[in-house]
Amino acid sequence: MYEFPKTIGILIDSPFGSLISEIFLKLFEDEVFGSDSYLLSHIVSWHRYIDDILALRSGSITDFHIFVTFLNSRYPTIEFTFEIGGIRSISYVS
Repeated sequence: MYEFPKTIGILIDSPFGSLISEIFLKLFEDEVFGSDSYLLSHIVSWHRYIDDILALRSGSITDFHIFVTFLNSRYPTIEFTFEIGGIRSISYVS
């Protein structure tokens, strides 16, 4: 098994970029959801399409910020950002 050095990224125009990204994110999800973090018990639903994730969760905003910090701590080259929707709406940017 070969692992790229941390200083190497994937070129945007690479023909294999989306495939490599898909494989990486699947392994990332397996790693995160395979951990024993108490923060995972608050995840109600998690759906991903390519690199966009819709996650529904319960719990406090403080726990949510801790969860995002937990995700961002896994790989320093990946940064999760978020938008918080209202009770009856979801923030969506096209």
